[in-house]
Amino acid sequence: MTLHRITQGLAALALTAAAALAFAAPAHADALACTDHLKANGVRIGPIAAAACAEGEHWDGHVRCVDQLTAANVGQGLAENACHRAAL
Repeated sequence: MTLHRITQGLAALALTAAAALAFAAPAHADALACTDHLKANGVRIGPIAAAACAEGEHWDGHVRCVDQLTAANVGQGLAENACHRAAL
């Protein structure tokens, strides 16, 4: 193989690896965005809401986040939106 072909192969491999990482890496999760959204809508943030928002940060925690908030008398739509913000 020529040096040029090796360089092309390495460049292609690097681009493929970078693309795979970009798609595999989770988006930045933010429990603070969740609690801020709840506060802005008149919900007092206590340990239950804080724990629910923290749960919402996990890729598989959205349903648990919503369940915890609705069990604490937060409306379904507000809980869905807040937990969605935690996952972003």
